[in-house]
Amino acid sequence: MDRENFVQLLARIYATREKEIGCEDAQTLLPTYVDIEIAGGNPGEPLPQVKAHIRQCSDCAEEYEGLRLVAAREAQGRLAQAGESLGHFEARPTKEWGGPVESLPAGISHRESGEPAVRGGD
Repeated sequence: MDRENFVQLLARIYATREKEIGCEDAQTLLPTYVDIEIAGGNPGEPLPQVKAHIRQCSDCAEEYEGLRLVAAREAQGRLAQAGESLGHFEARPTKEWGGPVESLPAGISHRESGEPAVRGGD
């Protein structure tokens, strides 16, 4: 273990609290946590255990980041509708999927890697 990982591990150990929640409880509360954050509030005030948990648990932190990204795009009106997403998935031009480039929905382009990207997106 290198020094940086060791220091991070120690920081996580010292950040533990007397009252903590597990992954199941944290993931149940994540949508509320993200809603408060997207609304401009401080979710750490009403849900300090969730804040502490996502600082220590990389799996829940990843779940939080994904949920936050989806919620932010939805709040900006940039979240694709289910039909658009399905069309995008079905038209994916990779060797394993075999979809032709011409079949991509409007607004979809290809990155150099061959993965489709929505124009104007991230």
